[in-house]
Amino acid sequence: MSTVRRVHHSYGEYLDLLEHGNVRLEFCDGEIYAMAGGTPTHADLGAAAIRLLGNALLGRCRVSSSDLKVRIEATDLTTFPDATVVCGPRQTAAIDANAVINPSLLVEVTSDSTED
Repeated sequence: MSTVRRVHHSYGEYLDLLEHGNVRLEFCDGEIYAMAGGTPTHADLGAAAIRLLGNALLGRCRVSSSDLKVRIEATDLTTFPDATVVCGPRQTAAIDANAVINPSLLVEVTSDSTED
């Protein structure tokens, strides 16, 4: 029986792949994953969440789309949630000035296939 060899990547390698590639990537504890593209329904739900949150939090918090990179340093995860809410000034990671580290809320649209 063969085993899959896990390759550990540095965060710098992840940033290089993001900069020079055309695929959105997620970094989790040294592993890099390509993020799947969404369906039209997925896109509609993400847009609706952004619109509703933006209207409800107008002037109090900032609501961003999946273009905002978020880093959760406690778990070594960097990803692009479908929507992110940040209340107060945005703080960025020391290792990545383009990654927000203080989200108040993350929204991820899931599909039936991810139920289990």
